Amino acid sequence: MRILVTGCTFLQVNPQRRVIKKIDVPQSIVETLIALGHDVDWRLVNVGEDLSGYDAAFVCLAPITSTNARKGALGALWTLSEKRNMPVAALFDDWQFPAVFNGFRALKRNPEYLNKIIWGERFFFSETEETVAQHKDELVQTAEELLGPAWKRILPVCPMYRWGDREKVLAKMPDEISSVFALDPSPTIYESMSSVKYNGEKERAWIMAALMPHGEWLEKKEPTWRVDLFGSRKLKAERLKTEEDVIMQYHLRWGALSPPYNHAGGGWWRSRFLYSASAGTVLVCDKGEGAPIGPSYNLIIPKVEALSDAELGALAKQQQDELRPWLTSWTDWENDIQDIFVRAKNLYNGALHV
Repeated sequence: MRILVTGCTFLQVNPQRRVIKKIDVPQSIVETLIALGHDVDWRLVNVGEDLSGYDAAFVCLAPITSTNARKGALGALWTLSEKRNMPVAALFDDWQFPAVFNGFRALKRNPEYLNKIIWGERFFFSETEETVAQHKDELVQTAEELLGPAWKRILPVCPMYRWGDREKVLAKMPDEISSVFALDPSPTIYESMSSVKYNGEKERAWIMAALMPHGEWLEKKEPTWRVDLFGSRKLKAERLKTEEDVIMQYHLRWGALSPPYNHAGGGWWRSRFLYSASAGTVLVCDKGEGAPIGPSYNLIIPKVEALSDAELGALAKQQQDELRPWLTSWTDWENDIQDIFVRAKNLYNGALHV
């Protein structure tokens, strides 16, 4: 198959320069598709271009009105238009996916957003004013359809573990989305985890790696151990350059904290479950999120902090044992990548005959 992969943000449209080595699910998908023998074109799409030479498209989503999406958002909308006449799968690349629909609503309410100027240049700087004006109606219509009817022909894909109540995620999506394709990217980071070795002492301290602020949640938990923050500089947290650096930080501490998402329990994929288990570190997460895995994930911070080092080691081993049956293999990953396009084609063909 000849497959087009594109998206909204800088990372989603295959940047040639990557300052920080981080988990990149779209990149892993592209590399796997190529290894499986597909002809993959991963790039920025421009509004108005002819995409008829592709057998299918895979579009990575982000809030189209966010500054992160300035580069590729309109090209993504162009690709997602019903007029492209091809099977399409769309990846919700972030747990804050409701903001994606908010972006579509914003454009529906105010089509003039397409001509917004910021910092003295066009907000959607990859497109000219003339091109946008020529295709304005189709772009706005596509955004409106993505609030509902478009999902009768587009396959929604979410990074998810095998466990979880999907209804918790579906409840925050349009009614037309009755199910999502759960893609577990865990196998893509197994090599990174196995490459990190540490045989030293662990500190009785917590690691919390996050890109979003969780200060209010942390204050309510009142940990007595030191909490070391990693992730975003805007949160006054240390920023690490590679995933291996992040994994090592889990090895150095006895505890890891996992603040809840607003759809906790849905099984959304978070690397901290794997990093904690691989490092022999105890993970404390939201009760609703950990319960599907096993009883060892039903923890509170004071109980963990009261354990001896030997007891902490035993608890971490129990978490490893309960997590292991849920883990997927590289073969599972490859089969799922193939299945995405089979299902996208079936959904598209079914929509043609409605």
